[in-house]
Amino acid sequence: MPIDLVVFDCDGVLVDSEVVSCRAHAEILTRYGYPITSDQVLVRFLGVSDREARLTVENELGRELPDDFEAQMKKAALQRVAPERCLVIEDSVPGVTGARAAGMTVLGFHGGSHCRPGHAELPRDAGASITFDDMRRLPELIGSAGQGPA
Repeated sequence: MPIDLVVFDCDGVLVDSEVVSCRAHAEILTRYGYPITSDQVLVRFLGVSDREARLTVENELGRELPDDFEAQMKKAALQRVAPERCLVIEDSVPGVTGARAAGMTVLGFHGGSHCRPGHAELPRDAGASITFDDMRRLPELIGSAGQGPA
């Protein structure tokens, strides 16, 4: 049977962020009296919804976690994947603008079938440090872009 669609789970698959997330969870949970290592978080909560994990922890603690617990988790995780260490491959002006506003380096892709003539200038004008139209060049471009935001 032919395959018409491939769907990726970005968190931990396309973006190797699972370890970062586990460290953030361990830090915040330990802060609230639930001592746990990042390895233990991985084993106990990988693939478990945030809501289910929270209920498990609250049940074991015998009390509720703060209302802003999830926001604290996201903040802790984001503080570990520093923007200046991020590289964004983007084909839209809003995406380039957002990444640049966050302090990230952006490579502007203009080789998709949706890109019309003149599209190369759009990401460049929005702040992409390099623009390209062939994904086979990506490994070379990643190496040359690794110096941080341009």
